[in-house]
Amino acid sequence: MDWDCGRNGGSAWFLGADRYDFMNFKGKSDMKALRDEFYFEPRVVTAGRIHWYGETYYADELMDHPEETVYIRDSGTRLFVYIMDSDDFHREGKAKAEFLLVCRIWKHNGNWRYGRRNE
Repeated sequence: MDWDCGRNGGSAWFLGADRYDFMNFKGKSDMKALRDEFYFEPRVVTAGRIHWYGETYYADELMDHPEETVYIRDSGTRLFVYIMDSDDFHREGKAKAEFLLVCRIWKHNGNWRYGRRNE
């Protein structure tokens, strides 16, 4: 996976052309779709639970990762919880990271995504 962590406001953006046509980027509405689709937000697991924008979620799979940082993608209806498997900073100016999916958790309320109402 290739990431652009500095040129887009400090957020991690996946630079893969397999899902979106980056050459025909149409502006702010496309940028929101990209952020929501590929943005990972870190959280720390406590007793098999994660806190996500005022709600608490539990999964048995998280019990194997006590006090670990996990990375979450929010689809609006489910949370996709990942751990970082490898992190490679050997080449200056380019970082590579691999994430492993730990679990998928259905959300209590599917009207919100990353703390904002779905549009």
